[in-house]
Amino acid sequence: MSADNWRVCPKCLVEYQRKFEENLTYSLQETLREDYELGIKSDGTFFVDYRSGCTACDFSFSFKHTANTLEKSSS
Repeated sequence: MSADNWRVCPKCLVEYQRKFEENLTYSLQETLREDYELGIKSDGTFFVDYRSGCTACDFSFSFKHTANTLEKSSS
């Protein structure tokens, strides 16, 4: 006996449909924490300090910048 026909297994189909329906009800959670500060110090220094990190994965990002607001620009 030989066969050359392939079909979807009914048990696998039921499991796939169950997982698909679970994923439809899944909603993204707010897992990214952001901490930031910006302003101008008393000496005229403008600053930005930003940090973020996800509690669900290994994503993180940070950024720092300062500039002297009292310095004349060359433009």
